[in-house]
Amino acid sequence: MNKITLYSLLFIIQVINACAGIKIKGSNGVEIDFVAVFDARPSGLVVLQNPDSSAITIPWSKIDMNALKDMQPEINEAYLRAVATQNDMPLGLGLAKDMLSLSQLSEALKQAVKDPYYWPYGKPVNYAKRRPQGNTSFTLLKRMRNVQADQEKKIIFNDFKDGGYASYGIAMMIERIDYVLANIPPEKMFPRQPKDLILIHESIRFKKTITEMLGGDTLSSDNQATIRSFFQKLGIE
Repeated sequence: MNKITLYSLLFIIQVINACAGIKIKGSNGVEIDFVAVFDARPSGLVVLQNPDSSAITIPWSKIDMNALKDMQPEINEAYLRAVATQNDMPLGLGLAKDMLSLSQLSEALKQAVKDPYYWPYGKPVNYAKRRPQGNTSFTLLKRMRNVQADQEKKIIFNDFKDGGYASYGIAMMIERIDYVLANIPPEKMFPRQPKDLILIHESIRFKKTITEMLGGDTLSSDNQATIRSFFQKLGIE
């Protein structure tokens, strides 16, 4: 059973075991239970009313904000931060507890690539016991993407495949990317925006390329193009 299938089964178990909802009082005085709360955004609260529905955004003007302070102080705090910073604030409440919000997708993938040894997604925070010295998988990939000289390509590629710390880091990087892709909400629950679809596609292509490189003999221009494209989508210079 692969990791994504395992994570999917765990999600199904979560749905089956989902219990009391998160109660939100509307500005009209009506209280509604939601099975999941994903994000507090400047524009509103991203929620799920039942496991078979799609996430919706409730404008803050439709929520009784005085009641929110008492009934859901964590959501109220996230609301204040979202409005103050004009950024989405992931909440992960209810059914969304062990999911990554799509607003976290880019940063989580960037963390997987830059430092998979430290993993702040999920609880408790995970620190790998073994950490690299000198070259890491990330520094090698950064060098790989633009190197031109054949001899330098060979040296970097051998470092990449040396079976030591760098290869260990690649294996963990792939594991973290698998985790991210398996823990975003199902598409039916949380429809993807074009930018999300592009990033998911690029992540899968990058992971496939890196896996093939570990069993390959040379660093090809196609390999370099894939690395460059993925890093660019993540905003990695």
